[in-house]
Amino acid sequence: MNIKTQTIETHEVVTVETVSVASNVDVQRITTVRTTGTQTTSSVTERVVHHIVTDDTNFGHFAIIEPELIDDLRLTGWFSKEKQWSMVSKTPFTRVMDCQKPYQIVRIKHYDNTVYDVDGKQLPVAIRFNYIDGNVNDYNFDLKGLLQHLKARQDCLLHTERFGNSLIHTIPSYNEGGTSGYYGLEFVWQPTTELFRQYVELASKNDRFFRLEAAHTVMGNDKFRITHKEDENS
Repeated sequence: MNIKTQTIETHEVVTVETVSVASNVDVQRITTVRTTGTQTTSSVTERVVHHIVTDDTNFGHFAIIEPELIDDLRLTGWFSKEKQWSMVSKTPFTRVMDCQKPYQIVRIKHYDNTVYDVDGKQLPVAIRFNYIDGNVNDYNFDLKGLLQHLKARQDCLLHTERFGNSLIHTIPSYNEGGTSGYYGLEFVWQPTTELFRQYVELASKNDRFFRLEAAHTVMGNDKFRITHKEDENS
């Protein structure tokens, strides 16, 4: 058996360009040029890197974003629209080097749908409420009183029924009754930074399932709660 052996020598040069965009946060452009025989190929990748030491396995990642994404998340919620994904730069080095356009640096945590500025302060993200999420139903709340309260707020966007104009929704028959009630409200809370940080502080004192209850408290919704005897005895 004849064995033919061929040795091909490959030469690779990697160039890393780095620009600091914040304390412990850089953007990089990595250019790789590979020569094999008479053929030369090249590839370019861009990324955001940080030098922060943390034990948090869900620390998230830094990103370069369009400034309008911050307010968009506050008004509509966590990446609720396709265009929001396009506001996160896939070529962060190039985006930073475009001196004609401002940008923002944030840390994104998909683990719990939170976003932070470069100083580690949590930024507001809209929160959705309905008869399930936040238990906004006639078993738990005086809906008429709560509705007037929410209408008077500047940071709540109320939704009408899917097939009607009423702001008080009829709960689907397969879910109605018991602690789900028969009627409910659906709205989006669009908190200011100040109110959102009050909410974050209050929510942090309990487990993550308490977060919507904390939001109700910060919005002043608790005074419209209905107390049941079984609640008093629990």
